[in-house]
Amino acid sequence: MLLAVENVAYSYPSVLNRELVFKPLSFTLRPGELLCLSGRNGAGKSTLLKILSGELTPTQGRVLTAEGATTIYLNQTITDFLAEGLTVREQFRLVNDRLVANSDGRLAPLIVQIQHVLSSVGLREDSDTFLGELSGGQKQIVALASVLSGRFDVLLLDEFQAHMDSLVRKLTWDLVGKYMSAHNSGIIFVDHADKIEDIPKDGIMTNVYMERA
Repeated sequence: MLLAVENVAYSYPSVLNRELVFKPLSFTLRPGELLCLSGRNGAGKSTLLKILSGELTPTQGRVLTAEGATTIYLNQTITDFLAEGLTVREQFRLVNDRLVANSDGRLAPLIVQIQHVLSSVGLREDSDTFLGELSGGQKQIVALASVLSGRFDVLLLDEFQAHMDSLVRKLTWDLVGKYMSAHNSGIIFVDHADKIEDIPKDGIMTNVYMERA
């Protein structure tokens, strides 16, 4: 077990009567598992990811994580993972150095895959373009590559492919799948139900449907 959610619910302190955002949930994330949070807009999917990341405290229930497990939260803004004053070349020098330092040789194929994904959106890792000048989709890919160059046990993805076309979506899922296979990590993601056909097929896929309370 990497992470367990036990009867978790949340209500915003500013809301009258403290009504719950979503119905109480319980589920477990295991190594090598992909867990999709689905549901209508406003069902609380992003709120739940903030709870799992520790950004919010649940109103009821609890979240348990395996001892020593690390969690990374890649949200829709992605600004925490980009230093917009750097160029693409400078950012990926850091990425490659971290991959070499952290992978024990297991993530070498990721370097080639990252180059492939970059070229699909018109970027090269030796580009002198500043990160702040990239498009939304390009920034998402650079941020994802930066995250995958480190080590984590649980990855939380909040519609991280919102600005990507279908080809780039597939390539980025391939990238995520390679990391998950190498480290036996678990991934919880929020995405549109009609776009999950490109997820890695070698992982365990679980769907958690969220409903408003």
